[in-house]
Amino acid sequence: MKPLVHWAIHHQVKLRMGGRSAAEVWGRLAAPDGSTTPFRYDLDSMLLIIDPDGEPRTIRLDEYGFERPQDSK
Repeated sequence: MKPLVHWAIHHQVKLRMGGRSAAEVWGRLAAPDGSTTPFRYDLDSMLLIIDPDGEPRTIRLDEYGFERPQDSK
C-alpha cells in the first residue's frame, strides 16, 4: 500500500479508506477543496482505479508512487 500513500502525497489528496481485502483496498480520495472521488487499488499489480463521474481511469504506479505507462511494471 506504500505506493498508493506516496501517490496521494504527490497529488495532495487524502485517502479515506472504505475497506480492504487480501488483494485490494478501496475508499475515497479527498481533495483539498473537500470533493471526494471513489478509488480501488490492486495491491499486487499496483493499479489505481479512480472513478470520477462513472468514467474509470486506471493508473499504474511504481514502488515510489509515481505514475508509469500501462504496459510497464
